[in-house]
Amino acid sequence: MLLTLVDQATTTETIAVYLWRMGWEFARVSDAAAMSLILLVVVSLYIFIAIRVLRRERRRLAEEGVR
Repeated sequence: MLLTLVDQATTTETIAVYLWRMGWEFARVSDAAAMSLILLVVVSLYIFIAIRVLRRERRRLAEEGVR
């Protein structure tokens, strides 16, 4: 029942496409810019955490003598 309320054309739209449409098709450039900055911060945090975890794992493996 809930599936009938969802627009089937935009259900698989990526965030980048959504931001582009928000800025250019709907003429909401300031909203799209704000959302893209939030996305930049979120992705940067994710990458920072992933790098720390991978470095920690590499260090642990080097201490165990596995390469």
